[in-house]
Amino acid sequence: WLGGREVNRALDLCTGSGILAITLARELPGLTRLATDVSAAAAGVASRNVARHQLAARVEVRVGDLRAPVDGAAPFDLIVANPPYIRQGELAGLDREVQREPRLALDGGDDGLTFYRRIAAGLAAHLVRVDGLDDTAASCVAGRLIGGSASTELLGQLLLRAGGREEAKTSLAATIENAAQSCA
Repeated sequence: WLGGREVNRALDLCTGSGILAITLARELPGLTRLATDVSAAAAGVASRNVARHQLAARVEVRVGDLRAPVDGAAPFDLIVANPPYIRQGELAGLDREVQREPRLALDGGDDGLTFYRRIAAGLAAHLVRVDGLDDTAASCVAGRLIGGSASTELLGQLLLRAGGREEAKTSLAATIENAAQSCA
């Protein structure tokens, strides 16, 4: 799924329990991970889970808003995130089980895309350069995918369908390719 690219450093934004950081560290043994969360409580849970999986030497958890804890750090080969994505107006109608989660972990703003926009806005400064994709192109692609034309439903469908199935990966790749072509 990495297209043969070597991945040595990865960043996990909005880490929560740390599941993405832990999974990637276990799947990619040579990987060094940095995970961030704005919630000190969530970062504490992530740190305990990292220790439980004996990955403390390769996964560091920091407290702070999105990329703030890594400003000035060397760029990353891969950035993953599971940010809050629920529309603010839908929070009260969520199942009781979901409402037990901290509001900070759920509230994605008016349209559910607030954090996606914030993440996209700073990607270029924190990612290793990919051949043929400069800062302007990267910002344009991210804007097309996450901006006004994308909806929470679309992002949710892409994420749900990308559960390892080849057709989902192809669909997601086609969506990104279409966005890139519209930026050319």
